[in-house]
Formats: sequence, structure tokens, C-alpha cells
Amino acid sequence: MIVDINKTSTSEMYDFLINHGYSDNYLNDITRSEMVKLIRKKNAKILGAKPIIKDRLEYLRQEIRAERISQSEILELQSLADHIEPGDNLLLEWAGVPEGSR
Repeated sequence: MIVDINKTSTSEMYDFLINHGYSDNYLNDITRSEMVKLIRKKNAKILGAKPIIKDRLEYLRQEIRAERISQSEILELQSLADHIEPGDNLLLEWAGVPEGSR
């Protein structure tokens, strides 16, 4: 089962992680953003990383266009720069990739 982190409550994330071997004690001590990271890793193992990265880049594009991208999302976009298509000027610019380098 793949979890869409943008449409899933914290309790649903918790249940998903419990079902994938994480303990109550561990999950009770972490934040929602840490749960999201764990779920992304699980999703990547289930699907392979490419579809998730592509979906995540699309989400970040929507956040840029809506003018509501956060600093942490910009940092995430920078970390995904190697996965951005060479002609995708919007994402490349926001990822801080120098013009003409890709």
C-alpha cells in the first residue's frame, strides 16, 4: 500500500508505520515530519524512487505557482535538482541551478 502524505492524517500515517514494523514507543516520540520521511522511504521501496520524485517535483511546482512554497520545500527542491528535467526552467531556477549548466 502506498501512502499519499498530502492526503493522510497523522493517525493514518501512524497506523501505516505500525503495520510496517515500527514500535509505538518510537512513533510516539517523533514528529509528523519525521513520520513523513519514514513513509517516503517506505513508498520508495514499494514503488521505486522515480515515480515518487516525479510526483514530489510536480507538487513543488504547484506550490511555486501558488506562491506558497516554504523554505523547507525549497531546500527539498534543491536536494532533488539532479532529477529535474533539463528544460524545466521553473524548477531549475527555484532549485538554484545556474542557468546553462543543464
